[in-house]
Amino acid sequence: MMEIWVVTADSSRARILKTRNPFGGLVEIETHEHAKSRLHPREFTTGGPGRASNRTNGAGGHALEKEGAAKDQEAVVFARHLAACLGKAEREGRFGRLVIAAAPRFLGRLRACLPPNVRKRVVREVSKDLVKQNPSQIRGSLPERL
Repeated sequence: MMEIWVVTADSSRARILKTRNPFGGLVEIETHEHAKSRLHPREFTTGGPGRASNRTNGAGGHALEKEGAAKDQEAVVFARHLAACLGKAEREGRFGRLVIAAAPRFLGRLRACLPPNVRKRVVREVSKDLVKQNPSQIRGSLPERL
């Protein structure tokens, strides 16, 4: 029987767990971290603290908006990295089925980055941030049969 992988992720961390039994417990096999996604938005710029304008006509730039966009971009970078790792693992035959449980915003980003060979292995998606839970808690948050 092919292994079933469970990926839990948010914009800065992902954990990959596995089982051979669709009803069985999970064992963690990999962790991926993206430190830049954890930075405070003002750390993305060199201009110091964030600043915003109260202009109502929309003219001028918003440093806070640009910092938020940089943080969002880092989440996309991490989603691409994770998708590439999953693509490689699928090509190597390391899993047959894939369950993804991710923070809602990150789930959308990751889904958009998954290569076709991985997408066809996804059997379930859970829009929930479980990345900080232990394997037993993660398993308890998933359907009885994976």
